Formats: sequence, structure tokens, C-alpha cells
Amino acid sequence: MDKWVAIDTNVFYEYFNHPETGIGENSQIDKPKLIRYLDSVAAKNKLIVDTSVLIEASVRLAELGFYSLIRELFRFIQTKQVQIQLVPFFSIKIKKIKELIRLVDRKPDNYFRKQIFYSKSFLPQKIESELLFAYSLIMQIGLPYGHVYCLSKDRPEPIPVLYSIIKDQEESLSGVFCSIENKKKLAEAYKNKNEKHVFCEICSDELNFFLSIQMMILDDYCEEKELFVTKSAIAQYSQKIDRIRQQKHGQPPLVAIKNIIKAFLPGLINEIGDALDVALQNANYNLLQIEHLKMLQRKSFQESRILQKNDIEDMMFLYNSKTQVDGKPTLLLTFDRTIRETLAQHDRDSISLINSFMLTPVVSN
Repeated sequence: MDKWVAIDTNVFYEYFNHPETGIGENSQIDKPKLIRYLDSVAAKNKLIVDTSVLIEASVRLAELGFYSLIRELFRFIQTKQVQIQLVPFFSIKIKKIKELIRLVDRKPDNYFRKQIFYSKSFLPQKIESELLFAYSLIMQIGLPYGHVYCLSKDRPEPIPVLYSIIKDQEESLSGVFCSIENKKKLAEAYKNKNEKHVFCEICSDELNFFLSIQMMILDDYCEEKELFVTKSAIAQYSQKIDRIRQQKHGQPPLVAIKNIIKAFLPGLINEIGDALDVALQNANYNLLQIEHLKMLQRKSFQESRILQKNDIEDMMFLYNSKTQVDGKPTLLLTFDRTIRETLAQHDRDSISLINSFMLTPVVSN
């Protein structure tokens, strides 16, 4: 029985093949073969597109003013009966997307522009979802940094205090990260076409904020030599967290902790990878998402790389590997270089499919 195939944003661009737009210009792809393949899979009603990919493509094409391509995209989904898959952190109703798709030939461009940029179903939903997903990842990425800081204080024991306090403050922290201020910043950035830069700034600020909280907690913990903390002590951290939020001076915690990591390299990277592995499994991420984020974490140590907007989109797309239809995992079709690195190591079926369209294939182990 044929497997279902989940397609990424870049696959749509290559399929429609409009070089005059500046998108879909990957010279390393056999486009006629790709088009034949997608048409054959679509004929069997085996294509999947997730809400993240669909909204990303719609917003980007609308930014560029290519409403004819948006119509092509919507017609493709409608005529090929592509299954729309909801991904986590998107509260959008698929019914709303389908209603807009049905209007593809009955409404003017201005109607679609308003729907994409201002309705709760598209750009505002995309911004909120990206911030929520980024917050979730930073919470997982940040905890192993706390482990490193604990080691630097000669306290290699488990740190349940940190987990207790962070969990207790989770609602407050998510409210800070997904604040109206951050949403407005990103909305303005999308208008100015510099959303990637602004998103990176937000992630850097919030990760440093999160690490400041951890270092404060662990400093108290390492002084008191306690393995537990009372509810009253946890409550006091609300006020301390508010004070940290107002302070922006001295060496950023991320820089300080990375300096500690350099002193412990190379063995510490593997130890942090193990800690991150456990944290992500507990947070219900799938195997490909975990391995992909561990790879990004290793790069962050070596290149001082912060979480980027593309990373969020990649992690959302990798959620599709969790989908099983007819008892078989979904094949992932993407031409994103970073995702292909992960698939080459951990999903041979998907990388074999991708390589069949590439003039320069990725070698899998």
C-alpha cells in the first residue's frame, strides 16, 4: 500500500515553477520528475499539507503580491483533494481554511489580502503559533543550560528545584514570551519583510531572560545545598522574576554559559544532548524533532547560533513524521537543506524519496 506524503513549502514553489517570481529556482531539482510524481500521488489522494506549511506559503506569496500563485496553491489543494493536517500550537480551525480555499475563483485579490494579513486564521494565528512553539522549545533548550551551570558550581546532582520552580512559573513565563508586545513586533516585522531578524532578536532576549531566572534559582540552590524547595519559597520567585525582567545589563547569561561549555568541551556536548533528549521526550516531541533540535543545539555551541524562525518552521514540518495512515509512517518531502541532514541520519525512506529528485543527493548513513 502506498504511503502518504507530506509536502513542505519549498515543494509547492518548485511544483508551480514560476522563475519570474524569484521562488522555485533550485537548479539541483529535476522538476519534470517532481511534477509527475506529485501528480501521481495526488491522483491516489495521498498528499498531506500541514497548517504551518499552508499558512507560511500563503503569507509569503501575499507579501510578494503574487495572488495568482495563491490561487494556484488553493486550486491545487482543492482539485487534488490534499489532506490538511493540523499541527500543535495552531488553534486555527481547518474548516476556516477550507472555506477560504472554496472561494478561490469567486473573490478578488483584495479579499484574500485582508484574510491572509488580518483574519485570525492566517498571519495573526501564524505569529501566535510561532511564538508559542518557540517558547516551548526554549523551555526545553534552556533546561540543559541550567545543568551546565550546576556543573560549573560543582553540583552535578539532579536539580529538581529548578524543574519545580520553572513548572510553577510556566504560565507567567509563557505570557511574557507570547506578549502583546512581541506579537506587535512580529506583525510589524512581517510588514517590513524583516520578520526573520526580529524573530531571532525576540528568541535571544527571551532565552537570556529564561537563563537569568535559572542562574538565580541555581545560585540559591547551590548556596543552600537543598534538594527541595517549599511552596512559599517558589512563590517568592514571582517577584524576583519580575525584577530580572527589568534588568538588562552585564554579560548575557547565554554568553556566560557558553563560556562554561567551552571549558568543559568536548564531552559536555554529549551530556547536554542526553539531557535535552530526555526533556524533549517528556515534552512529547517525536524522534525526528528531537534529533533535529539536538543537531541545532550542537551548532549553537560551535557557532553561537540562536534559535531562528526557520528552525520553528522546520520543527513544525517534522511533526508530520508522527502521522501514521494505514499503519504506515508518512514520507516527508522537502528540499530544506537542514531538514535533509536530519532525515539522512534518521529517515532513510524519506531521504531516498528526496534524493530521487536531486541532481546532488544527500548521502545517508
